[in-house]
Amino acid sequence: MLREAAADFEFSALPFLKKAAEKFDGTIPFCDVWSETLSEAALTAEETELLMEVGRILGSSDHESQLQALSLLAHRAGELAEQTAARTASEAKLCRSLGILAGLFFAVLAL
Repeated sequence: MLREAAADFEFSALPFLKKAAEKFDGTIPFCDVWSETLSEAALTAEETELLMEVGRILGSSDHESQLQALSLLAHRAGELAEQTAARTASEAKLCRSLGILAGLFFAVLAL
């Protein structure tokens, strides 16, 4: 299933998934492969923590419990995406304002 997800176009934004699929051969526990692969990925601390929880959930209990836990993590991921979007918007506004101010400063210097 992991190899199928790694090959799926919709998961191409998650390159660590393909690396985990390549590393997993069944000789070591999946959660160890997942943790090792995530530690090599260029993710924020929040993203890494969230994905580490996914690795701990997969295959650890019955189907229904896993679905409920993954649903909660999906909700948390949505909240994280909203926070990131809000932070990006405020930082973009700040950078735009600083750019305008710097432009005005250099214009005054040029006079």
